[in-house]
Amino acid sequence: MGCLASALSIAAAATTAPVEPMVSPAFVFPLPKSSAMLADADAALAGRASGPQSALAAAHESERHEERLFVRPDERELLLSFERAVLSRDPQRMAIVERAVRATLGDLLDRTPAELAALVSAEGAVDARNFEMRDACLHFAMLYGLTGDRSQADRTAAILARFAAVIPQWPIMNPYYAPMAERRRDSQSSPGTFASEYAAGLWGKWIYMDLVMGTPLVQARAFIARSGALADLGADSAVSSMFELHLATQRKFGAQPDYSNMDSFQIRGKLDFGRYLPDPQLVHDGVSHLKAMFRVGFYPDGWWHEGSPAYHGDLVNGLKLITSDLLAGYSDPSGFRATDGTRFDGLDLAAEVRAPLARAESIVRRTVLPDQTMMGIHDTPWPTIAPSASSVPSRSFLFGAMGQGTLVSGTGAAQALATLHWSRAGSHAHFDALSLFLWAKGTEAISGTQYRPLPGSASKREWHQSTAAFATVVVDGLNQSPVGPSRSHRRSPGPDDVIPGLPDSRWRWGQSMSCNDAGDLRLFSTEFPEVQVIEADAVKAYDAVADISMYRRTVALVRIDEVDSYVVDIFRVRGGQSHDYMLHSALQM
Repeated sequence: MGCLASALSIAAAATTAPVEPMVSPAFVFPLPKSSAMLADADAALAGRASGPQSALAAAHESERHEERLFVRPDERELLLSFERAVLSRDPQRMAIVERAVRATLGDLLDRTPAELAALVSAEGAVDARNFEMRDACLHFAMLYGLTGDRSQADRTAAILARFAAVIPQWPIMNPYYAPMAERRRDSQSSPGTFASEYAAGLWGKWIYMDLVMGTPLVQARAFIARSGALADLGADSAVSSMFELHLATQRKFGAQPDYSNMDSFQIRGKLDFGRYLPDPQLVHDGVSHLKAMFRVGFYPDGWWHEGSPAYHGDLVNGLKLITSDLLAGYSDPSGFRATDGTRFDGLDLAAEVRAPLARAESIVRRTVLPDQTMMGIHDTPWPTIAPSASSVPSRSFLFGAMGQGTLVSGTGAAQALATLHWSRAGSHAHFDALSLFLWAKGTEAISGTQYRPLPGSASKREWHQSTAAFATVVVDGLNQSPVGPSRSHRRSPGPDDVIPGLPDSRWRWGQSMSCNDAGDLRLFSTEFPEVQVIEADAVKAYDAVADISMYRRTVALVRIDEVDSYVVDIFRVRGGQSHDYMLHSALQM
């Protein structure tokens, strides 16, 4: 803590000690449970604050391209330190945070409330200045919380009032993924504006992110709540309506959660809006949404149902951050009961999902290759780098629910990993049942394919998804598919598919989750290190499009000695006119 102490002294000497902070909210600050995380945030901020103001401003500018504030490392540290300073009432700590906040505002500090409000435009996401003013609104509110200076609350209120006036008229720039110049300017009131799965939200990003994009404004209003600045402007009601518009926009996209790989953003948004408005029912809705993710979208072995390490890792990391960032010790207002009759007192959000989250995290640790890249399964970009804490599995393992097994022999440079894959098709899946992956002699000798073509590649995504792109057998030159001229392996809902207390999600009976064409494990024997065997049958991957009655693969990993192993590969196919055994090296090379 020597660095922190010296920086505190420097900042305290340069800044007048602040008065008692004016932030006394009804919400609970999202202080994480880890005191080390708080200390790290304080130390990092103090280290920057001990340098020149220009360095602080430069750090802020370097992150501005990322429009989601909770993702920016410096912004996360700033908010954590702000919250800790306000709660501790420590004048020196507050002085450091004040200096850092002022650096984010630059020449905006010299503008009047009216001048600041005029910088907010009716162009919505098209005008990058709107994002700058959203961030400035939060930072002016933080200055008020640290100093009690009413002029900073007035600046915050003026910006909030202007946003409340223009956001209801902002165009929705659809679709979210297109370059801004190529998007449509859709009206918020048009029935089809939010119908597409690719709809943008008020802030121009994918609509799943819209609440986290608006969260800085909700925080700003909460931080100046005691000042009376919004009431003096007569803007309280309009600002509240603006926040309700954000929530209503989510409901236009879908009345129920999608339980998609993007839902961590919606959950975080619900929890933050719920705490800062405050709206305890919304907090309960967010917690229920979080818990339901593991009931709806994850296999019993911990895999996210799309079977992609990239999508799995992104979603799991997003859900884990929610449990570490938010609702530490949260309690509902006295006497409150949610619509389901529950209430929270001293909530431990991490404990609510500890077991399923641990299973999901284990997937990330067990799909790492010795070069610290993730296995290229389904839609996974290459290279997807494993988390820093990951280590290569030292023994064979099986994901029986998802449909994959890996045989492991040897260690270090002599390690060999042979993986057989038989999962079903669906969203972000490839047509790759009974594909073989092999790591040996320090390299990925046989791999899966890319998500999309690498820069400079003449290949197409259709190739990367195709059966021929994998080390498997292609029947009659056709792609595997759950649906074909012979039959369909897509399930229809039945009585046993009802999840008590949860309605069906948007994607459950579309391609994402209804395919029933997964293979079946027939043998997984790893009792003898010298000879390990895995066998699976995947006739349902092909019999809808080709007239086959057998599609089976047996893979054995045989150890010769401490250095060498070899693979025995037996493929059985019955039916069809042609059988092409595809053998590729690492396709990303």
